Amino acid sequence: QATSRTRAKSTYDFMLTAVDAAGNESVGVVASVKPGTLVTLRGQAYPTIQAAVDAAQPGDTVELGVATFLEGVDLKPGVSLHGSGPGHTVLDASGFPAGVTLEASDASPESRSTISNMTIRGGAAGVWGGVANVRLENLVIARVNGPGVKTDGGVLEAARVTIANCQREGIETGGSGRVVDALILKNG
Repeated sequence: QATSRTRAKSTYDFMLTAVDAAGNESVGVVASVKPGTLVTLRGQAYPTIQAAVDAAQPGDTVELGVATFLEGVDLKPGVSLHGSGPGHTVLDASGFPAGVTLEASDASPESRSTISNMTIRGGAAGVWGGVANVRLENLVIARVNGPGVKTDGGVLEAARVTIANCQREGIETGGSGRVVDALILKNG
């Protein structure tokens, strides 16, 4: 059981207690929480991932907090997404064409985007792109209505990824790349 009260503008105190089957209540414990900003770019908060990506320049990383984000993201070349960990940062693209759609890029190091430390689920694809230069790292892509990852060309690198329960292939690519430390199962 938890009751809450506001202590300051953005800090919340909770009195936590437990009640057993006989109705006996434990001594309460006070916990305080100060919600963090969920989407930041160069230290500035944004209301959505897409708003931060739109403001980003090549070489920038959009940082994502612990939350489930209900959106699909069009990722510009050279811009990266970094979450708080798979299961902690979830990009739920249900109803969107893809969790992340990669804009066309060349194979130069400046055009590489990295998507890391999050879970992507839902959508017609997890990560989708034409010719793209992308690195996937510490990522879970699951329960997608199409392929987990689809690129028509470019460079795809994946390390420490799990791609599971997608309705089509785990990875489809017409380009080059490398996949290491991956679990790709129960797809298609």
